[in-house]
Amino acid sequence: MLSGHIPSSFEQMESLSSIDFSYNQLEGRIPTNKAFQNLSLDAFKNNKDLCGVLFLILASSGVFFIFYRKKIDVKEDQEVQKDLFCVWNYDGNIVYEDIIEATENFSPGHCIGRGEYGSVYKAELSTGQVVAVKKLHPLEDGAGLGSKAFLDEISALSEVRH
Repeated sequence: MLSGHIPSSFEQMESLSSIDFSYNQLEGRIPTNKAFQNLSLDAFKNNKDLCGVLFLILASSGVFFIFYRKKIDVKEDQEVQKDLFCVWNYDGNIVYEDIIEATENFSPGHCIGRGEYGSVYKAELSTGQVVAVKKLHPLEDGAGLGSKAFLDEISALSEVRH
């Protein structure tokens, strides 16, 4: 049984075509090279601290950048947050409220992993669809937004497909 982080040396293995990390105790981020991008979710099954299996993070990341770049007063900030902080499902329905309800406002019981920039929660939406949602930790004054680790994580999450 493997434990710890997936070694970064896997990212340099360009000829790697198949790998299965299921049923281990791995944690941290999933490498972004071609071999990892084409893997199914089963290849990472039962690694509760492994991050990267998400598809809703892109909308949350956009909101995150908007709020840290604009300096507006508290009242306007609350109005903008209410309008912008909604997530649209692929069929056009708003699912933010479903996510809050399904995770019981991101309660620890629904947390399936933690990373440097946020926590991952399992949510079963009212439609029966089960999703993983990453809630980003607030950063002070946008610290870390330009870091390679943060940009790598956003890049990896934007590549995830089910």
